[in-house]
Amino acid sequence: SSSESGSGSVRTAALSDNTYGGYWGTKSVTAAFFNADGSLFVQQASRIIDVSVHQGDVNWTKVKQSGVQGAIIRIGYAWDNGFDEEAVRNITWCKRLGIPFGIYLYSYAYDVDTASAEGANVTALLKKAGVSPGDLSYPIYYDLEDWTWDDSDGKPIHVPPTSPATYEAIIGAWYKELNFAGYSDLCVYSYTSRLNGVLQSSYIWSKTTWVAQYGAKNEFTGFTSNSRGWQY
Repeated sequence: SSSESGSGSVRTAALSDNTYGGYWGTKSVTAAFFNADGSLFVQQASRIIDVSVHQGDVNWTKVKQSGVQGAIIRIGYAWDNGFDEEAVRNITWCKRLGIPFGIYLYSYAYDVDTASAEGANVTALLKKAGVSPGDLSYPIYYDLEDWTWDDSDGKPIHVPPTSPATYEAIIGAWYKELNFAGYSDLCVYSYTSRLNGVLQSSYIWSKTTWVAQYGAKNEFTGFTSNSRGWQY
């Protein structure tokens, strides 16, 4: 539970169990999240949601009342595509209600040039949305997934990279653009099977702090920091 600032009341956080068996509990008198087998995933845990246009018009007042403690907001995808249709609204409401938030960009980069374009795109969109580095409580995540980019006949125009070395260069180029603009809290997001495949490198893993895995246990072994997220 947490104290409602200014009201003196106490509200219970809706930290419900996970369909796959992972569960909330306590560790060292702090909220913690456990794998289904009882092993600790992380202590000092927070319940955070990620949102994009796919969630529609989010009722942020209800979100806050439900016990959600933060949000990761999709700013957009690739480059030259503008904002995710709900990004500005989601950012505005989080700032208005004091909900801590971070940002993510869904990547379609296939080389250094397109990764640089994506980094420049993020900085431009954040500027338009009035988001400074100090406004972010959570990182800016580079969402690296398997994607398709086809023409109208379904023929591939571009394909995702197939080697960790290419992705290392892509990540470096993206980081460089954002660092130059003053954003230093940057991380990689992906899912366990991809991190154990085309993203399997110590360089990439050292930057990965948010991992998706839908199952009873988070099996990604590459976390190098105690700061970690599990999209479960």
